[in-house]
Parts: sequence; structure tokens; C-alpha cells
Amino acid sequence: MRTKESSYVYTTRLQKAGAAIEDTRILLRNWNDAIPVDQLTERLVSENVLGKASRMRVKDVITRIYIPRFVHGEPKDAWRYLQTLEVGAADSTTMASLLYYHTARSERILYDFMVEEVFTRFKVGHNEIGVEDAVSYIFKSIAAEKGGSAWTDTVSLKVARGMLAALRDFGILEGKAKKRITSVFLPTQAFSLIALILNQQLKSVEKIIHSDDWKLYLMSPEAVERKLLEAHQLGYLGYKVAGDIKRIDFPYSSLEEMAHGIIGQPA
Repeated sequence: MRTKESSYVYTTRLQKAGAAIEDTRILLRNWNDAIPVDQLTERLVSENVLGKASRMRVKDVITRIYIPRFVHGEPKDAWRYLQTLEVGAADSTTMASLLYYHTARSERILYDFMVEEVFTRFKVGHNEIGVEDAVSYIFKSIAAEKGGSAWTDTVSLKVARGMLAALRDFGILEGKAKKRITSVFLPTQAFSLIALILNQQLKSVEKIIHSDDWKLYLMSPEAVERKLLEAHQLGYLGYKVAGDIKRIDFPYSSLEEMAHGIIGQPA
């Protein structure tokens, strides 16, 4: 779970890098660690695996979207278990939910906007949100977190539009100019993988249940507990409650092992 004390840097990558769901899924099918990242990037660019009009655009997608989110993101090398799901034909909603999770965790401005602005509005029933709201949030956040060193108006506007477009593509928002916060469906398989990530990091049931990460899906702690029970019933994890004592156990030792279990293949 991120905190204000965590080390991070707000970036402007979102002005050119939105959700890129289909591009990411193609790269997952083509990614491997048999050769260095730089060499693999050059090969994928030269082969134009994304079918872009410009080789430069392919390189931008790889270096500004894919690598920061799924190779160097949180957790590192998330592409490994995501590739298992992609190659194993996991359903598109599960894939999109997980790509969104790693995108938000790697793009701090998007994460904070969801947790502090979008979730707060949703909780009080204020479901409309527009680019001016996103720009205002960026101005306040950059000033507060960066000691007043603001981005230019143009950059802030582009990042704001990029954030809203990404959230629309990931299914958090709907609409064109003025967007609305929509009901978010988090598949139990994706939920269980995220719960394992949090368990590896937090080592505490209460911290997992109250993690800000669930706010990315507009989930309250009560909703998280209901989802834990659902995941327990489906066998993705074990969730036991005895009075005030809560316990989560996982039949998998790693994300890759759970991914194999989800698609019904041996690790």
C-alpha cells in the first residue's frame, strides 16, 4: 500500500500513455528475458509488433508504458505472471483489471487521483468528473508534493486528459467530455491475485482489507471482506474469521503459480 511517506516521483508519462490495453497484451505475448531489455526493445520496434504507422510510436509504447508499468513497476517483473494469464487465455475483464492495477501503482499521479479525488466523490454520491477537476487536482498535488514546482498549464492539461482517458478505457469512468464514475466490476480471479500481492507486502490481514489499493476499484473495506469470502469459496485463497481474529492463507507461493492455477495449467 502506498503512503504519503513512500518514495515516488510524479511523471508526465500519462500525457502520451493512456491505458494501452491491446498494445500491452501484444507485448506480453512477445516479451521474454532471454535477451537484455534494450536489445529486446530494438527488436520489437524493428519488427513493428504493434503495427503502428511509426516505429517511434512503438518505442514510445514500450519505453513509456510497458517497461515502467510491467517490468520496473510495482511489483517488479509483473509481466511474468501477466504473460501466463495472457498466453493462457484469461478473460479480457480479468486482464484489464490487472493491467489497470499495475498502471495505477506505477503512475503515482493516477493512483492518488483515484484514491483522493475519484473515490472520495464516489463515496458521497458525486459521480460527475471532468478535465477541469483533474487539472485542479494536478495543480494542488504538484504544489503540495513538489514544493510548488508546477508543471506548465499545457502539460497539466495533457496529463489530466490522459488520466481521464485511461480511466475511461479501464472502465472506471464513462462518457466523453464530462465523465461519470461508473460501477466497477473486479473479477474474483483478479481480486485474488491483488490480495496475494498485498499479502506479500503487508503481512497483515487488517492492512490488506484497509489498503488504499482497493479504492482503485471503488471498494470499501466491507466490500473487500465480501470479496475475500467469495475468493475463499472458489478456492483461490483461504479466509477465516473467528471473533476479532482474521486469517488469510494462500494455496500458492507466487503470482506465477497462482496465475497457472487460475488458467488450469501446472506451474
